[in-house]
Amino acid sequence: MLLHGIFPPITTPFYPDGNVYHKKLEANVERYSRTPSAGIVVQGSTGEAILLSDQERRDVLKTALSAAAPSKVMIAGTGVESAHETLKLTEYAAELGYDAALVRTPHFYKKQMLPANMLAFYRTVADRSPLPILIYNFPGATGYDISAELVVELASHPNIVGIKESGGNLEKVKTMIDGTRHIKRSATVTDTFEAVTPRMLKAAAADNSNGGQLVSVETLGGAAKPSSSAVTIVGKLKTRQKEVGFQVLVGAAHQLEPSLALGAVGAIVAFAPPTAPAAAIRGSVHGRSLADFGRRIAFGHPTGATGRNLGIRRAYAHDMGRPTSGHSAADGACRMARRPSASGAAPRTRRANRSESSWS
Repeated sequence: MLLHGIFPPITTPFYPDGNVYHKKLEANVERYSRTPSAGIVVQGSTGEAILLSDQERRDVLKTALSAAAPSKVMIAGTGVESAHETLKLTEYAAELGYDAALVRTPHFYKKQMLPANMLAFYRTVADRSPLPILIYNFPGATGYDISAELVVELASHPNIVGIKESGGNLEKVKTMIDGTRHIKRSATVTDTFEAVTPRMLKAAAADNSNGGQLVSVETLGGAAKPSSSAVTIVGKLKTRQKEVGFQVLVGAAHQLEPSLALGAVGAIVAFAPPTAPAAAIRGSVHGRSLADFGRRIAFGHPTGATGRNLGIRRAYAHDMGRPTSGHSAADGACRMARRPSASGAAPRTRRANRSESSWS
């Protein structure tokens, strides 16, 4: 599977009582689906999956996918401390139609996070998972940093297709890229080399007047013809194969540009709401304009962003108030979250306050 580009991890909106606001979640996913992003990550760290019950996670996964455009690669955060529970959630995501699973490193029993145990965890999940697996390393949150050498070893598993590396260590990113250059796989892409997933093929086949079956060029008559013998047509979708390696995506926005220069293929980074009116504008990645990375993204303001009017489960949420000039919306929201209420009480949240470091 091709996982090149920017994949924003979306927030989970809540009502003031702490219940998930599914209508706002739908609206946000629909809005993100109209952007140039390559796909969407649901139930990652930004989505506060670790604070949700199993049923809430399942409901959020279902709502988000139902609102997503077929053209977006949909990645489900399914990592739980045990391999058994991780597989159960991954299997559910596959039943819904997700394209890949983002599995964070288990981390609670720190002294047991030995290389052999981590290898066993990911190989057990990858052996049984119906979805391609992305390793998720976020030492800033978990306190555990999987080594580059271990990632290189895991990269040889045919169902482990990449990693989201949020540690911000460029030397480690380089080591992983250099150590996995020998891995060559084939991914289905469009004739313009954009990602194609089984879900996209299913949607294209549903529009096919020939019952969704692959047909030869000769039987297409006046239909669009493939540009070469390497192109296959299903419905209105032209596909071909592209060679890809082990795909390294970064989660530390401040290291995105140098990581791309080293050979990373994209990023899973949270977008803060822009300070300008919703329109075709430069977005913000952790307070930095995407123009810094040589790429323009037309990100408008997602409707129903989490915030003071909806209730929050974490110490800050997007769009809690107008950010101070010179700061990203996420920074402004973080400050707003710590501001005492008129009664002097701290904002009602489901988690403790955290520092203002970038959310990766």
